[in-house]
Amino acid sequence: MKQITTFILSLTIIFLITACGDSDDLKYQELAWDDLRPPQELVEDENSKIGSLDIIDDYYSDEFIDRGIYSGAPPQAFSSGVVAELDGKDIRVPGFVVPVEFNSDKKITEFFLVPFFGACYHKPPPPPNQTIYVTSAVPIEYGSIYDPVWIMGAIKTEQTGNDIATAAYTMDLHRMKPYEDY
Repeated sequence: MKQITTFILSLTIIFLITACGDSDDLKYQELAWDDLRPPQELVEDENSKIGSLDIIDDYYSDEFIDRGIYSGAPPQAFSSGVVAELDGKDIRVPGFVVPVEFNSDKKITEFFLVPFFGACYHKPPPPPNQTIYVTSAVPIEYGSIYDPVWIMGAIKTEQTGNDIATAAYTMDLHRMKPYEDY
């Protein structure tokens, strides 16, 4: 009977570890992109005439052009308030990689993580508080900008940017996994 109980307990532990993913990942608080935006903050950039990222594709529609709103690609909406309580927390968040810096082996050392594909390439960057600037001490061999990932690391409420975009958060990357791993 003791062997059966031990066997069942072992199977249960293996099942839980498998179901929950890597046990090291459990220390990271999972966040959605809306968790990075203070609830009371509104988009500050009135010049963009865009109320939310949900209608960004409409910006290119005939209706916007007919109303005289379209004037080339829309600018980055500048909603930059942060959630101060997140500073220093170990988090994980899904998103898409926009490479910024590579090493001599063409591995990524710095990148923006953004909530939707095409940001910074085909569409304007999301607001700074919807963009994370990520640095990695270990260069990353990354497959494709089309593939979503999970990033894990300590998030900081530090604004940084370059000529591509501005980010209201930074992160020292601990781990990165394909999105489908969760």
